[in-house]
Amino acid sequence: MPNEQESWRSGVAAPVTAGALARAASVAGLARRAGDLVVGLTAVRRTRGLALVLVAKEVSANTRRELAGLGRRGVEVRVLEDLDRLSVAVGCPGARILAVKRGPLAAEIARRLAPGRAGSG
Repeated sequence: MPNEQESWRSGVAAPVTAGALARAASVAGLARRAGDLVVGLTAVRRTRGLALVLVAKEVSANTRRELAGLGRRGVEVRVLEDLDRLSVAVGCPGARILAVKRGPLAAEIARRLAPGRAGSG
């Protein structure tokens, strides 16, 4: 059976740290207020122009495969160890998938979640 990293290999980034997640939460809240945050798989399927998809590590294998397809088409897909922290911060407790439309807010969230960023952990 493949490990978590192997199941997400194709176009999908490694899990991010809790510290990086906390840094991204305030910008994700701005994205929600701006109408740039998309919540849930159905909404992600219907939305064009996504830049970033944040996924709970617990999602099903079928959902993983579907989101890996987005990654192959240039959408950055990140697995989060604790998506609950972010989903609560943006007022969507229990969400398993959050996505951000292209633009400066998505770019800033991605920057704050970037591996190896100073102060991560």
